[in-house]
Amino acid sequence: MRNCGGAQHSSTPQNVPLEGGRCQINQLPQEILSIIFKYNIDLDNGYPQLEGLVEQDQGSDDDEASVVASEILAFQILISHVCRLWRNIVLDTPSLWTNISVTNMACLPYERVAAYLERSKSLPLDICIAGGVARLPSDEADNLEALLALLVPHLSRWASIHVTVRRYDYMHAFIKVVSGPSVPPATQLEDLRLICKSKSRSAAILEGDFLFDPTLFGGSAPLLRTLVLHAVYINWSQAWVQSAPNLQTLHLAHHERDLRPTSAILLGAPNLRILKIEESGLWDETEEPLLHLPNLLELEFRDQVPQDLTRLLRRLCTPVLKTLTLHFGAVSPQDYSDFVTQLVGPATQVMPSSIGQPCSLLRSLETLNIESLPCSPDSAEMLYRELVNLKVLKISRSYMPLFFWHLLSPWQPDTSEGMDFFAPREAQAGSIVIFLPSLKDLFLSGVPIFELPTLVIERRDAGVPLRSISMKQYYGTNRNDEVWLRDNLEKFEIIENNNEKSIEW
Repeated sequence: MRNCGGAQHSSTPQNVPLEGGRCQINQLPQEILSIIFKYNIDLDNGYPQLEGLVEQDQGSDDDEASVVASEILAFQILISHVCRLWRNIVLDTPSLWTNISVTNMACLPYERVAAYLERSKSLPLDICIAGGVARLPSDEADNLEALLALLVPHLSRWASIHVTVRRYDYMHAFIKVVSGPSVPPATQLEDLRLICKSKSRSAAILEGDFLFDPTLFGGSAPLLRTLVLHAVYINWSQAWVQSAPNLQTLHLAHHERDLRPTSAILLGAPNLRILKIEESGLWDETEEPLLHLPNLLELEFRDQVPQDLTRLLRRLCTPVLKTLTLHFGAVSPQDYSDFVTQLVGPATQVMPSSIGQPCSLLRSLETLNIESLPCSPDSAEMLYRELVNLKVLKISRSYMPLFFWHLLSPWQPDTSEGMDFFAPREAQAGSIVIFLPSLKDLFLSGVPIFELPTLVIERRDAGVPLRSISMKQYYGTNRNDEVWLRDNLEKFEIIENNNEKSIEW
């Protein structure tokens, strides 16, 4: 790479020589250039890759000394080798050095991390640590210890910390170093995500004697907004866990039943917006006290025992809930009919209703994502009947009973020989049964495209037309059907995705 100030340029159409040999972009104020650099770093989703760097950026600006593997360089390192002016701007802009990512424990970029810490000055830090193999080589353990020794002294600057490892040994090491008596409070921490992908679960924890009683971050993380704990066990009674007035997102996953958090974690989070529970708590033997979440907008349940869910629902008060995700037992299903009955029943309220029975929490839903819900046909019909205000439905037919799909089409009960078993009780002879009357947008997985035109026509003719359909590619697609759908919907799209197991959009 050449110095922009006096470089010779080839006269190709892609690189026309400039008058006086001056690079016009360098005529911009340095403050503007630094903003442009920061914008490009943010395009990388916040975490530049530090591992595998082969160039020492403290060396000469000479062409031969600046040969680097640009495809593995973080953006700020790359542009610091363009010219002397850019290098000075980059090194003197602390906001370009606040994102630290280490994803290769086998070769710790010690000097790079130290440089980021120094160049970021006193600004808040966003840190990502990921690594760990099936076995625990001594060099990886030593590198993790060295990395934490670098980072922990700056704990008061942490704005976010994401740790993803494959052995609980690593996670235990992290928890231990942030819970010592000399560890300062995490006064700027807003985002904490601890994810352990170990397959041994509780056996490794118990045999490794990892169940101690630490107090993380000096017992204080007053600004915490996001907490994600996957197969990570902490002292659930810590003050910063049970009193989190700023917490907006809580995701608990893969906790052994006897080690799960209790619902007390919700009592101190009145501003919670998103709650996700996957094979985890909240585990309580009692059905009290009431769990009032006045600001909860999104609720997600995955792989939970039906009885536990039903008990939790009786305690949850979510008056403004808008989005619900359900994914249960695609491999070894249990029956969730009783859970559906609880869902469609009167919602829990803080104060008794003055106008009789309150409506179910489903009445306020605008988005429902059902990936797998084993239940009876009656339960499916009860569920759909309550969703009168639903605007968006995401459904995976690959893992759902087929009647969930059939009920999307308007239909006329056959009462010529008595009551139609599947018809609602209030249905009259000749009437059309329409579920989800407010439905506009449909997201599908595991549905052949040739079945869609019929659904679109039937709902349109019944006066409840669909606005859009987005579907994951399922086997082959018929070009004629695709053209028809694009002509008859405001939006139709096919998303290529080889993983049919999930319907994450």
